[in-house]
Amino acid sequence: MSAMPHDLAPPLSVEVGWNGVVATVAVAGQLDFSTASALTTRLLEVAAAHPDRLVLDLGGMVFVDVAGARALDGTHKLLEAECPVVVRGDPRPSARTVCGLTGLLAGYLQRRAANT
Repeated sequence: MSAMPHDLAPPLSVEVGWNGVVATVAVAGQLDFSTASALTTRLLEVAAAHPDRLVLDLGGMVFVDVAGARALDGTHKLLEAECPVVVRGDPRPSARTVCGLTGLLAGYLQRRAANT
């Protein structure tokens, strides 16, 4: 599958689901300088509800720029101070590369590699 050009990537979508005290936040589309603050705001709103665990599903991310990756990394660190955060999903290669540069996916990718 070829990479989707940034200008054709769907806009950011953030879906939140609850299973008891576990919140799952599914992120899809493009995370860039114009959408990063919306994601940060939504994630902090979910954390304010005090879940026992927050599952951050990045499987639908198509594009991430440096501003988006920085915002996601910074927000991830804030979230971890509030509750355990589990990162799952397999973003598209370009998004995975940028997230990997921040170290956000390092633990997830190591666990995935160990299980294959």
